[in-house]
Amino acid sequence: MDEVSSFEFNIATGFGYDLTEDFFFEASYTLQINNTYTGSEDIKVRGNYLSLGLGYKFL
Repeated sequence: MDEVSSFEFNIATGFGYDLTEDFFFEASYTLQINNTYTGSEDIKVRGNYLSLGLGYKFL
């Protein structure tokens, strides 16, 4: 796959919130800045990621 770059340049943001003393919630969003497709056609391929999490604090 010579038409796909192995390099990504991303901007990310996120937050976390303590629901109780033991449980927490977190979310983050990542936006890819550069185009992954490097072929001759005018195509833009970018990844955007939304991550959600729920966690428990053991300590």
